[in-house]
Amino acid sequence: MAFRGRRAHFKSNTGDVMFCYVYLYPNNLPAEIMLQFRTTSGATNRAYWGSDMITNFSRSFVGTIPKAGRWTRLEVSAASLGLQGQTLNGTTFSLFNGWSAWDRLGKYNPDSDADGLPDEWERKYFGNLNQTASGDYDADQLTNLQEYQNSTNPILADSDGDGLTDYQEIYTIGTDPTKWDTDGNGIGDGDEDADGDLATPAERARAVLSLHMTA
Repeated sequence: MAFRGRRAHFKSNTGDVMFCYVYLYPNNLPAEIMLQFRTTSGATNRAYWGSDMITNFSRSFVGTIPKAGRWTRLEVSAASLGLQGQTLNGTTFSLFNGWSAWDRLGKYNPDSDADGLPDEWERKYFGNLNQTASGDYDADQLTNLQEYQNSTNPILADSDGDGLTDYQEIYTIGTDPTKWDTDGNGIGDGDEDADGDLATPAERARAVLSLHMTA
């Protein structure tokens, strides 16, 4: 199945992700599904899921065959297919054996303001797209980008509530800032005394902070 023609044109911009919905029939599952994107420059760029059975073209592997019996949204970044900045004028939907149904095809940009922070993540924590990657909303010495990269909460200085800031856990102590008890021994990271000095990490961290405040 394919679409092609002048009315089907759309441009793929920096950061765009291509998507398409597919339904695979459980009683006749294909070994491979492929999306072929044609551009106005004459190039055809291909992405496939499943076994590499359609081999007479250049192509990029994306993932395994999705589960049958339900609609699945396939996604592939435009950059991985060399489509950024290209104008598309056609798409072919291909199978190796099996049956399928196809639905909406389109694109979206997960980071519309190009700040390195996915829009969905920004809206979840900040409620808007006004924060920057270099900002430090919770003043814990981690930038918003570092919070995203470390899966910490950018609006809480202590994501796991163990008495240590996310920065201290990552760069000073080496514990997991998303787990109250990193080693699973039933004692919170902030209450451990691993070196036997009778001072917990939380107490030492508070002492260091106090010194900075009085200096």
